[in-house]
Amino acid sequence: MAEFASKGLANGVGIPALVLGSLGFLGSTNNGNGGILGGLFGGGNCNQVSALMAENANLRAEKYSDNKNAEVYVASRAENKALRDELMGFIRPLSNEAAQNRERIAVLEANVAKNAEIADLRRSGASDVQTDFSHDLLSVNDYYQTPGWLLRDLDGDGIPELLLGANWDEGHAVIFNVYRSGGARAVRVVNGWNRNRWYLCTDGSLANEGSSSAFESSYSYYRYTSGELQHLETLLYLDDGSGGSPWHYSVTTDQYVNSGDFHSVTEAEATAMMDKYTHETLAFTPFVV
Repeated sequence: MAEFASKGLANGVGIPALVLGSLGFLGSTNNGNGGILGGLFGGGNCNQVSALMAENANLRAEKYSDNKNAEVYVASRAENKALRDELMGFIRPLSNEAAQNRERIAVLEANVAKNAEIADLRRSGASDVQTDFSHDLLSVNDYYQTPGWLLRDLDGDGIPELLLGANWDEGHAVIFNVYRSGGARAVRVVNGWNRNRWYLCTDGSLANEGSSSAFESSYSYYRYTSGELQHLETLLYLDDGSGGSPWHYSVTTDQYVNSGDFHSVTEAEATAMMDKYTHETLAFTPFVV
């Protein structure tokens, strides 16, 4: 290389001269159309190169945009799925609750319709329309709860009697009607109401407690035998304001006709007599379950 450079310099031709000459040669060729360089960059070829470069840039931009769109699409699908899952997690309990509410409403509507039928039946019973039942058994009365029926063999003959009544307090079961078999039809044995209540006692007897006012009350006790009631004893409370004992007792009758049927007893004796009879708690089968 040093030798070539020294020879060039010796001949009076330096490297710059060689370079300039080469450029002139490249410019004089290509059939006089500006040489090789002129053919590449002259005659409008520069515009073509610029257009190619611009198109390449557009393609690169479009590819970049497509890649970004794909990324956005994938991200959007993931976000939409998460949003859908969250929304369904909120909607699903509401849908289940709505279905349960529809069931509750259907039950309530059925109960309302049934209660209307019961109310009609009670009104019929209260007005003695085609019924032999007690008024208070079928009439609307919030005092008594769960009216129903019970089969019980009261006299031990193997044939049960039909008891209709209701529970009105814990441990208290009021009997309004007792029916026995009368062949082709049932025969009513007792008929009670709010102020004339019947109770089954633990010894198998029947207690009848009635009141006509705060000054008059009756407590009668019976044994049911062969389809009939046999009177056991009766205690009356009659406060006539005379200052004497208001308690009167009889074993011969349950109706106060004259003073000869009853004799006066003390309050302690009256209490002892009533304490002999304990009301039995009955499990009535409700008329409507």
